[in-house]
Amino acid sequence: PNGGGLLADNTSPSVRECHFIRNRANSGGGAALFKSKTIFEKCLFDSNVARARGGHIHARMGKPTLIDSSLVRGQAGMGFLAGYGGAIHGSKTTLRVERCLIAENQSTRAGGGSYYRGSRVFMLDSDLERNRSNDGGGMFSSDTDLHLHFVRTLDNDALNNGGGMYHQGGGDVLVELCDITNNRSVRDGAGILVRKRLGTHEVTGTTIDGNVAGNMGGGICYFNINVARVMGGSLFGRNIAMNGGGIFARTRNLLEIRDSMFELNEAQQDGGGFYGMQTTSQFDRVVFDRNLAGVSGGGMKTDMGTTSCTDLEFYGNTAIDLGGAGYATNLATMRFSTSVFEDNSAGDGA
Repeated sequence: PNGGGLLADNTSPSVRECHFIRNRANSGGGAALFKSKTIFEKCLFDSNVARARGGHIHARMGKPTLIDSSLVRGQAGMGFLAGYGGAIHGSKTTLRVERCLIAENQSTRAGGGSYYRGSRVFMLDSDLERNRSNDGGGMFSSDTDLHLHFVRTLDNDALNNGGGMYHQGGGDVLVELCDITNNRSVRDGAGILVRKRLGTHEVTGTTIDGNVAGNMGGGICYFNINVARVMGGSLFGRNIAMNGGGIFARTRNLLEIRDSMFELNEAQQDGGGFYGMQTTSQFDRVVFDRNLAGVSGGGMKTDMGTTSCTDLEFYGNTAIDLGGAGYATNLATMRFSTSVFEDNSAGDGA
């Protein structure tokens, strides 16, 4: 029932310039790899279907590599079977994906483009586009060490949470020099959702733009994280959510945001740029420019938490009701030093 096109079990073929089209299996519609170091180079996976896991590729306990390949229009999940990984499903595996296109795939449960559990994944100079799932439209990872470098995550959809990416559990995640744009989630985390992370989650030098969440966190939504950092010239622009247009965070551990910019983000209710609830956050050298909140905290809002700010700049942020630049409520603490507040506006407390 596994490996509709190819089954590699404890063997490691090299596959070059091959096409896997309209194959079907229970797991690995295009290929199933077990304890394998298979290398796919310049291959096309198109319209393969898995009833459960890995529309195109299912990999377990191996070290496969994908180079210069396209994985498009795959599907995981049929009938009453929950599907994981419309293109790729990886379990307890080490996977390298380089200069690949993962587009227009779908799964019924999680990971429209790819799904990883208990794995190590290196994804370089690749595209996740127009994928769709219930959770993690572009990608879903659990208990996985994940390194994304020059990855473009565009126009993915989640019917629940994590339009672009959904990260949970243990392992360290590094999102470096990436572009996360125009993703959508019906609920939380249109760009990225991070939940119950036991490792470190770091975003550096990344653009998160034009993502739309129906509830919390247009750009990023953090729930119950261990260590999270945003740095290195990251930009949050034109993201939209009910609360926390750029970022929504609810965690008792430290969230660090440095050398970044929040521009033209919008919250229909609170926290146009940033909303921290029961969160300890540290901001250094961050700019909030023309963010908008329909109720309070045009630039940022802190609720039952502590926010420490050094060398911040607030320009032209707007709240329809309270706190154009910043708003603190419910015994929250906000500390500012060497910061600039200019041309912000609100109904009460610019």
